[in-house]
Amino acid sequence: MKRYKLYDAFDEESTIAAALRINGRIRYSTITLKPETEYETDDDALIESLINAEIRRTFSKKLKERFEETGTPYRTNQRKCCGGRKEIICKVVNVYDPS
Repeated sequence: MKRYKLYDAFDEESTIAAALRINGRIRYSTITLKPETEYETDDDALIESLINAEIRRTFSKKLKERFEETGTPYRTNQRKCCGGRKEIICKVVNVYDPS
């Protein structure tokens, strides 16, 4: 059983596209997660979807500082379109063992 929750940088409900195993079949759907709420699952398809969930936003110093303050993993990237603007990419969900 694994636990997961939104990273602390997110203070609003977030809807995430995810794969869920239902009756042995993988179904694609969305799930809505609330901030500061912990969830549990043993669904390996869901866990993989949550681990890979990312958001991309136009880079801002304020956003970068928020991610650093809360320990949210992120990286930056130069876009190939939009005049080479810088973007910030971060993980949305923290998945961990309940030990």
